[in-house]
Amino acid sequence: MKKFTIRKLIGQIHLCLGLSSGLLVFIISITGCIYVFEAEIRSLYEYPYTYVKAENHAVLPVSKLYTIGKSALKTEIKQAPKPEYQNITLYKNPQKAAYYYAYSEKQKIYHYVYINPYNGKVLKIKDLNYDFFTIIVQLHTSLLLPHAIGRQIVGASVLIFVISLISGLILWFPKSKKGIKQRFAIKWKAHWRRKNYDLHNVLGFYSFLLALIIALTGLVWSYTWVANGLDWLANGGQFSPVVKEPNSKLMIQKNKHLWDELFTQTQAKYPESQMMGIDFPSNDTTTLNLSFYPNETVYYNGIYLLFDQYSGKLIKEDSWRTQTNGQKIRNMNYDIHIGKILGLPGQILAFLASLIAASLPISGFLIWYGRKYKKSQNTDNQSVVKSLKRQIKPKVKTEV
Repeated sequence: MKKFTIRKLIGQIHLCLGLSSGLLVFIISITGCIYVFEAEIRSLYEYPYTYVKAENHAVLPVSKLYTIGKSALKTEIKQAPKPEYQNITLYKNPQKAAYYYAYSEKQKIYHYVYINPYNGKVLKIKDLNYDFFTIIVQLHTSLLLPHAIGRQIVGASVLIFVISLISGLILWFPKSKKGIKQRFAIKWKAHWRRKNYDLHNVLGFYSFLLALIIALTGLVWSYTWVANGLDWLANGGQFSPVVKEPNSKLMIQKNKHLWDELFTQTQAKYPESQMMGIDFPSNDTTTLNLSFYPNETVYYNGIYLLFDQYSGKLIKEDSWRTQTNGQKIRNMNYDIHIGKILGLPGQILAFLASLIAASLPISGFLIWYGRKYKKSQNTDNQSVVKSLKRQIKPKVKTEV
């Protein structure tokens, strides 16, 4: 009877969790790996309609761009759009096109309308429901299932992956000092089973910390307790105050020119902003929200200003300098998750860590299958040997 040890128990847990979640972990990891360079890949094939010729005059007012975008969308979908969310995004780069974005779950609206900000020409109407990266994101976050269901399955799979990473690290430590060197290098000249074993162990060890960070930041979107836990830790044992979105005071008269005045005045206060957005009120009581970002592809240090949509009064400012440590960590979550918090080097690291994470279920399965096959083969060989021994065993005559 084999002796029971804690290490063997951890090994069995690691094996069972890996086999049960391997396929889902592979899908989640490989789609995350692809999405890391989403902006860079998009720029290659979206170039014709995301750039314009710079002109020596001011861009059109945001209210005009809003009207153009909404009118173009109405023509495209052949019905009056009633989106739950509408936005205009502009760039400091004079050669970048502006775009109107509309979203409505009920109407299946998920569209970008790219507009020349100087003359209002519609460059492209893009339905994101059929966009490659939209499908990749949906696979990554909900496996193309209804969001409420898929999100929970993805969350459970990632949680299992975190446990597998920790148990794998425990198993990585050699039983003796003699085997320590084998844990840091792959023996490329060995048999394929040994190479596969080394790939699983060595690459798993080197990617452990990054893979763990990516997994934990992913869990923030699946489980409230993870988000609250990070907030509590970042604040030194205290939770950030609950943030409530303010409302505009309901009035009958609306003034779209107020949008233009607020945007122009506020933009002048943040001339270093590379990307600027305006979220239009979704109903009669919501606020008009302006956002300014120092970087086009990083969002954690943005400045968010909420105005009364009727009077133009600033109701709330939310920026890096006014946030608690917990709120800062939460806002950094997306940029950490895809590595953009460290720029291109961070993206490369996130890409490699996700790629290795996708490979771990495959190499782990091959280790399990190889051992099972080898054990079965050894059992069969022993049976054959025993059978042959019985056949060649000399018969002993008995004397009467």
